[in-house]
Amino acid sequence: MLAALKTFVVDTIGLDKRSLAAFRICLALHALIDIALVWHDIPKYYSDDGSFPRLHVMSDVHPQIWSLHHANGSPTGQYIVFTLQTMAHILFLVGYHTPVVAVINWMLIYSMQYRNFLVLQGGDVLTRQLFFWAMFLPVGDRWSLDAALSARGGTAKEVEAAEANRRKQTHSSVASLGLMLVAPIMYWFAVLQKTGVQWWDGSAVYYALHLDLFATPLAALLREEQPGIISKMFTWQTMAVERFAPVFLLLPYKPGRIVAVLVLIGMHTGFRATLNIGTFHQACYAAVIPFLPGVFWETLHRGLSNTSSIGQHWLKLLKVTPDAFLAVRRYVHLVSSVATPLFCAWAIVVSIWWNISTVSTITAPEAVQVTARSVGLEANWNMFSPMPLTADGWFVFPGKLIDGTEVDVFAGTVGPASFDKPNLVADTFSSFRERKYMVELYHSANDGQRMEYAKSLCRKWNFRDVPAESKLDSYDMYYVREDTTPTGIGKPEPLRFWTHMCFFEDEKKRLVLELELAGRLKAKRQSDTAAGSVADDTESIDN
Repeated sequence: MLAALKTFVVDTIGLDKRSLAAFRICLALHALIDIALVWHDIPKYYSDDGSFPRLHVMSDVHPQIWSLHHANGSPTGQYIVFTLQTMAHILFLVGYHTPVVAVINWMLIYSMQYRNFLVLQGGDVLTRQLFFWAMFLPVGDRWSLDAALSARGGTAKEVEAAEANRRKQTHSSVASLGLMLVAPIMYWFAVLQKTGVQWWDGSAVYYALHLDLFATPLAALLREEQPGIISKMFTWQTMAVERFAPVFLLLPYKPGRIVAVLVLIGMHTGFRATLNIGTFHQACYAAVIPFLPGVFWETLHRGLSNTSSIGQHWLKLLKVTPDAFLAVRRYVHLVSSVATPLFCAWAIVVSIWWNISTVSTITAPEAVQVTARSVGLEANWNMFSPMPLTADGWFVFPGKLIDGTEVDVFAGTVGPASFDKPNLVADTFSSFRERKYMVELYHSANDGQRMEYAKSLCRKWNFRDVPAESKLDSYDMYYVREDTTPTGIGKPEPLRFWTHMCFFEDEKKRLVLELELAGRLKAKRQSDTAAGSVADDTESIDN
């Protein structure tokens, strides 16, 4: 009886090491792609020269939250940290000193995310949790430099350990259970928060496709062509998949797990094809890949785990391990053998308890809250909940230069700002993080955040190599709201939510006086007056 129970438990929480290796590779690639997408916005969102300086960040976060990115606020300092983070992700990708590198990766991911939490979305929360559990799992035992190096010899004890590890194809532990619960918890608690009537009458997809902030060209096409039955079908399909696919992930039925993984990957691919939701789909791919059983890899490619193609010369060089790394690895192994199961069990309790508190009136105990925030297990899976938004819009920032020229500050162009709807609203943002930040800025009641962002736009415009008369003087921030109804689209409504002056009054007077003395501003005004007179004369002739 006990033997049968043990076999059932091992089969249920056991993860194939090749799937853990694929999980490591997918997670590392996801993190590298995310850094590549945010690279050009690093000064804007992660330095003190941008829209969210450190002093403002640290005044808004809980004391348990920490960030290494707070060590330096300059753009150069942030680029250095992000470069180190990129290197750590590459080492994690190839599986070099994986146990230590996994810890470093988690620390840097956590640190980066809490440097600016205003640009985070659901995919970032999921990524943070996946890196957390990767620290406690043998994600480097297959398809890695670690595996290749251990296969090339060492002491007799090392060779024996490597051979035993090679024979053991699956891994089951409290940590593997923790990783397996991440995706089901996300899907189930997301379903629990989808309480809006749109999810039950089948109209949720209709409203989601009309969210211009997210809509891709395919979404724009589908929402014009789709009949009502299509919206109902995909709405109810989404609810069914999020409810029942996690059940098949957790059951020790291998064909069921394969089907569930493929269905979830297909669903998230469809989401990304129609909605610009950043890298959320990539994180979801990584979350479900560990569930693939060994039979999947054996069927796909029996020789996939062969590492003999790696050059002998490079392996010998990589075999030289710094003493510091060896010491850290021995210490981690010693501590983890005792503390890891207990800590992982507590982390599972924390994760479940925290998520329960997001859908009920139950308040998580202080110990749960402190742990969740300290290690990044806090989450709120409220995507498109309780229903998809029935209103969205676009941003317009009309402004004026010192010489009176009208400009579009949000688009960064000279000329009157247009309030007309862009062809594709999602393309007006430089990245999905800028869209997330702007939406947070509009809905935020924190004037300090709006002030910092407004000041950063003034700095960006006025620090450019432009004449003094072309410096940005003032501008307004508008959000053009557009409602979606069951019968169509409502009339756009411009809503001004901030007005900003780039110069103090005395500073502006001094600047204008200097320009007057230089004659440049006076000449500009005379030129504008002359152009207006010509236009009036032409109109008179036409009449």
